[in-house]
Amino acid sequence: MGAEGEGGVQGYPQALPHREARRFARRSTAKYLRSISEDCAFVARARATLAPQWPLLANLRAGAWYASPDSLEGTCYFKSMDGHRNEWDFSLIRLNLNVARLAAGLGVVLVDCTGNRRKRFPDSMSKTVPIWCAVLQAVVENAEEGFEDLLHLPKDAQEERSAILERMPEWVRKLREALLPAKVTALAGALGGRRLRACWACPTDDLEELTAELRSLEDYALVLCISASKAEASASYIQGAGDDEEAWARPVGLSPQLFWQHAKDLVSLAQERPEQVDDQIRSLSDCQPEVDAKEVSFIGSTGLAVGNFPGAKPPEVWDAVDAVLNCGGEEHVAMRGDSRYLQLAAADEKKQDPSKSWWQEVLLPRALRFLWRHLRQGQRVLIHCTRGDNRAPAVAADLRVESWRPGGWRKQICGGAW
Repeated sequence: MGAEGEGGVQGYPQALPHREARRFARRSTAKYLRSISEDCAFVARARATLAPQWPLLANLRAGAWYASPDSLEGTCYFKSMDGHRNEWDFSLIRLNLNVARLAAGLGVVLVDCTGNRRKRFPDSMSKTVPIWCAVLQAVVENAEEGFEDLLHLPKDAQEERSAILERMPEWVRKLREALLPAKVTALAGALGGRRLRACWACPTDDLEELTAELRSLEDYALVLCISASKAEASASYIQGAGDDEEAWARPVGLSPQLFWQHAKDLVSLAQERPEQVDDQIRSLSDCQPEVDAKEVSFIGSTGLAVGNFPGAKPPEVWDAVDAVLNCGGEEHVAMRGDSRYLQLAAADEKKQDPSKSWWQEVLLPRALRFLWRHLRQGQRVLIHCTRGDNRAPAVAADLRVESWRPGGWRKQICGGAW
């Protein structure tokens, strides 16, 4: 990729401490774009070499930066938080059954990145996905023990294996209780006796060796996890740029969708006239039609809708719903003080609330009380977060689970529509 010279940016050495390199690079959107472009080239090369016919999914959110929309079969959402050391979890909210169905066919490729220079893979790929494969496979096989044969981890995560296996029975029980038998039967039929298993590729790997390894695993239903970024920090390269979009992309109005609409021109500009990149992005962002971003989807006849931030814009939102729950993030100023509106003061999950206790013990119960109060009156309620694909559907799913518990709210809400 184009850079400011072999010696790096004037006044800065080619190699910098990781934190210092990222801090300096934040001053230049162009460096982020060049780094993403370089990583995209690896993703394309790895997929073409290892699994050219397998469908490709972007693991949200960062994965969307590393593959063009026309190359994607869709998206998935495996969270790194569910794979953090001592915080391992299996999410009933993010079942990702579309990934299992695709793996049961040819196999499936996931793309993501990590900004942690000590890691080759994000925790979403090194632990969350392998845990997901093992738990789902255990339910398909109706296994009560013997989970050791189902859990496959990369060498980077082997020291956590024993602790993860200790929690497997709990996760298997939880999924078995939540998943409809018909879905288990359908997945078992699609797998045809093959077991779900993760495998991995990153820029430091020998792709020819990985090709041979994949051939040896052809009896499995494989989930190939490609980590896009190099574990490297320098003045001209930003590891895991897509995982840091809040710092550089959002302030200038850039999203993965806008980037890919103009990728060739933006990367070219970043190489040749980096000082013009921010102004060009703002100009492109200003031309984006706002109406395209509004998303509000009602869940059957429950009176409950899930949407994104633009979909909750007043006063138009009141034509569709009677109450609005904001799960944290951006807020429409006109909503403040309205009795029909509640905003949850959601912490930054990665930095302020690593244990998730504030969300689970304080915010979620508050959200459920708000929803119950309005739904039992037959009112329509919108749950939204910034993009509509994170906390909002999670809260809706939790409400559904809560409504089916013994003594729950199913008969009180919407006449049992849940």
